[in-house]
Amino acid sequence: ASIDPKDVLDAQIGSLDLSAMDHFITTLDSETLALFPEFDLRALAAGQGVDWGNLFSQLLRQLFREIVLNANLIGQMVVLAVLCVVLRHIQLSEGSPGELAFAVCFLTLFVLGIHGFGFAQQTAVEAVNRMSNFMYAMLPMMVTLLAAVGGIGSAAMIHPVMVAMIGLTARLVCTVVLPLALFSAVVGAVGQISDKYPLSKMAGLLRTAATSILGLGLCIFTGVITVRGLVASVADGLTIRAAKYVSGSFIPVVGKFFSDTAELITGCSLLLKNSLSVFGVAGLIVICAFPAVKIFVLALLYRLVGALLQPLGEPRLADALTAMANALTLVFAAVAVVGLLFFVGLSIMTGLSNLTVMAR
Repeated sequence: ASIDPKDVLDAQIGSLDLSAMDHFITTLDSETLALFPEFDLRALAAGQGVDWGNLFSQLLRQLFREIVLNANLIGQMVVLAVLCVVLRHIQLSEGSPGELAFAVCFLTLFVLGIHGFGFAQQTAVEAVNRMSNFMYAMLPMMVTLLAAVGGIGSAAMIHPVMVAMIGLTARLVCTVVLPLALFSAVVGAVGQISDKYPLSKMAGLLRTAATSILGLGLCIFTGVITVRGLVASVADGLTIRAAKYVSGSFIPVVGKFFSDTAELITGCSLLLKNSLSVFGVAGLIVICAFPAVKIFVLALLYRLVGALLQPLGEPRLADALTAMANALTLVFAAVAVVGLLFFVGLSIMTGLSNLTVMAR
């Protein structure tokens, strides 16, 4: 009797452990949950699970919404900056009350700028932790389906590597890269208070260190996962071909049925795994892109205010805001790189399944 592929697909969905993903979805806030794709594996397998047009339109709306939400903060910064410039120009002599008032306005502007930066850093930490938790929820299902298509060795080898690299990446970004970005913002802005103690080189050094660590993490993550996965997938492909040859040649009747059944199960597993990968990509976009948009808009507005203040004749204010904007750009890059790394991880795991099937 022939086997219905739909029954095989339903059986495989029923055998998957979905509890980790279900728990992760319950931890999402209402704003993220409204944008998150529906976790329905049957709909995903039928190509009906992700509305890409709506997702990207929501992303564009979020961009303009953040500009409006940050308008109040930027307006306060512009007013304070203009007041600083006016006080600077009306001071009578060095050390006069005008200079003191300028310093007070400058420090107030600095506190406002750092407050916005602190919000951006908190958003980045939450996004990185949420992305890592999402990947931890995806891994059991991805590894199970990778083993179901015949990649038993790949599943056994890639699972601990992915767990280690996800944890290492999140910890590296949250405890090293983001604090370095904060220090570079503080040092760069404080260095503009007085011309006697410039700190722009120190701020640049901190940003360079953070950027180098990000690049090193990118190379290590992709290199380790790719090498370990490819070696295991080739071995899995050879093992499957040998088993298929033995079952088809030495067990003529039952072996042929067994071989055809294995092909059907493998095909259903591959369909389910590719559908799950699409869900994973959409989930990463929601978790990564929307917080990244908030940080990007803040960096853009800081840079815009700095550019507007430069013609007013007070370069220190413009340089302080530009230093904060550079640090915010680094925070944005950190979130984007983590999202890219996890996307690469999902792509490699999907590619391992396809490579294993091709090697059959």
